[in-house]
Amino acid sequence: MLQLTQTEKTTIYTTIRMCVYFALLILAAVGVWKLARVLGVDTFDENGIVENVQCGILIVTATLFAVIGCCHKSMRMAVMCLVGLCILGLCREQDAWFDAHLPVLSWRIGYFFPALMAIYGLWHFKTFKKEVIELLRTPAVSLMFCAMVMVIPCAQCIGHRPLIAAVMVDDNSGAVFAIRRMIEETGELLGYLLIFLAAIELIFNLKKSSNTSV
Repeated sequence: MLQLTQTEKTTIYTTIRMCVYFALLILAAVGVWKLARVLGVDTFDENGIVENVQCGILIVTATLFAVIGCCHKSMRMAVMCLVGLCILGLCREQDAWFDAHLPVLSWRIGYFFPALMAIYGLWHFKTFKKEVIELLRTPAVSLMFCAMVMVIPCAQCIGHRPLIAAVMVDDNSGAVFAIRRMIEETGELLGYLLIFLAAIELIFNLKKSSNTSV
């Protein structure tokens, strides 16, 4: 019978999880494609189905991070900063509502939450620094990095209207807006899903650390 070391087993389990995460991302992308075939351009409307799914993912992810923070005191402040970032993303996705009910400041009020967490962390700098370093050592951070790449360079920059308009001959049909929304919303959906998967991965990482320390 094949004998594996603990390190080899951990590597295999991590690889299997990453393959599952990759499969989920592919399913999400295919799901968007299937929805678009049924709903057309309405799939990516403001407060449309894709944007609502994004909000749902962010709410669930923020809840997961909050639970992790409550259950693992050793990483509480660092994880609560991630909760604040999820709330910021949620406010950003609900920009139309905030524009209508909170003029001028609008969705930018979401910056208050990660800022508050960061200020609290700086107030307890030594503990916060230790927690952040511990968090950065987990594989979950790699997923978070991939998420940021999807949400900002891919969704926001490549999905920028002037860029798309520059490579299209005719904008009279409104195709530029439709394509921009498709790229932006799909990129954000995959990015938020990656953050959710990072929360799941962090649970595995912390569980492993707890078992090792026992």
